[in-house]
Amino acid sequence: NGTPTQPITLMPYPGHNPVIDFSTNAGSTARLKLEAEWWIIDGFEITGSKGANGVDIRKGNNTVRNNYIHDNSYSGIEIQTTSGVTTADIVNTVIENNVIDHNGVGSGKCLYGGVESPKQCHGVYFATHNLCTYGINNGSIKNNVITNHGGSAWQLNGDTCVTTGKIQNLVFENNRAENNAWGVAFWHNAENNTVKDNVIQVNSWPAETNNDKFYIVRLNNSPGNTFTGNIFYSNNETVWALKTDTVNDDTNSFDNNIWKVSSDIWYWRDVQRSDWLNYKSVTGWGANSQNCITCN
Repeated sequence: NGTPTQPITLMPYPGHNPVIDFSTNAGSTARLKLEAEWWIIDGFEITGSKGANGVDIRKGNNTVRNNYIHDNSYSGIEIQTTSGVTTADIVNTVIENNVIDHNGVGSGKCLYGGVESPKQCHGVYFATHNLCTYGINNGSIKNNVITNHGGSAWQLNGDTCVTTGKIQNLVFENNRAENNAWGVAFWHNAENNTVKDNVIQVNSWPAETNNDKFYIVRLNNSPGNTFTGNIFYSNNETVWALKTDTVNDDTNSFDNNIWKVSSDIWYWRDVQRSDWLNYKSVTGWGANSQNCITCN
């Protein structure tokens, strides 16, 4: 571990542009993995992991910034509570100024139940479902470009967790997410997070994805989150603006956003609707938002 006043920084020698390339490594799960606290990973190209994410974070107080993370076989960056490693909530994770592109590729990508499933691979993935004892709290995800994933630009997954294992108080700000199969997904027990001033566009997605439905925002049993000042956009008629699954999702707040979509299909409380222009009256959200269909 480093310390709050003396973090350990891994960065390029001035004037050099090192590549951390795992593609020729004999190990099946080679990756950059943080199982300590107070580290800063700053300024690398990180690529070629096999059977693993580009960067794994298993403890708190770590920063990943100014990197180009691409073409790894699972997610670009994964923050996950893990038995035997995580001994407290993962707090104060900072992910900023990275380009995270086209992860979840290659032979053996995104295995789920032993089968390749690119929809399980995301740009940035927060997960507590394997160890609900601890949560993920108080992080900052800012100024990243996240593109071309078979899953979501970012996904928060606390599935199977009930009273513990919450993913909360994260701030997603000024990110640009383009052409991921889903824009963003809050998938169980993601609470009290803030998504503000992002551009989230879903016009297309990688050919290898096994997703068969495409959303800009997907909420499942994740209450109390705030979405404000974002631009949500798609020029593709097969992309749906929003899906919520449960009454718990009603307590989210959406306002001051711009929605520009090409389909009137959306889901509210897991029921398909074809009246996107009635979004405000149905949800009670978005009094100061703009939403339109087939508009520039």
